[in-house]
Amino acid sequence: MNSVVDTTQFDRLYSRGDDINREMYNVLAKQSHAPFFAFINYMDAHFPYLPPAPFDHTFPGKDRALLQKDLEDAEDNVIHGQALSEHDHAHLTSQYDGGIAYTDAQIGELIAWLKEHNLYDNTLIVITSDHGEAFGERTLCCMAIRFIQNLLNVALLIKFPKNAQTGVVNDPVSLVDLAPTI
Repeated sequence: MNSVVDTTQFDRLYSRGDDINREMYNVLAKQSHAPFFAFINYMDAHFPYLPPAPFDHTFPGKDRALLQKDLEDAEDNVIHGQALSEHDHAHLTSQYDGGIAYTDAQIGELIAWLKEHNLYDNTLIVITSDHGEAFGERTLCCMAIRFIQNLLNVALLIKFPKNAQTGVVNDPVSLVDLAPTI
């Protein structure tokens, strides 16, 4: 069946970002203008890395013939000390990057919705990640539990209410301080 139609979406483990946004829009539309807290957890940049079109082809390297079982076997091989093949690495990173690009687009749509509904200016927005990914480095794959930079070094973006100031802070921070900081 995979040679005729793209079956990768059958392997999806999580709700896609557009579904999460649609649910968020419904909840927010029913809200009064009272203060609210919303936590949105996009999972589109997680294994099995299945970004929807056109994001699945945004970055070169996708192999439609690879099945989830092939990728699970490749991950298992890496964990047991074998190198990730260039072919599998190219596929995985292209789809991971596609998942990030898709998530970025969904966040952009959510921000546009907040602006359209006059909620953006008065909203604190925090965007971060709980971890990075590994693609064969140090016999690690996916979201391995080890302390290496590509797993620990994640973005943190904060937009304060009524503030459009931009800047970069290069000091290391920890996500453990995120809630008290907010």
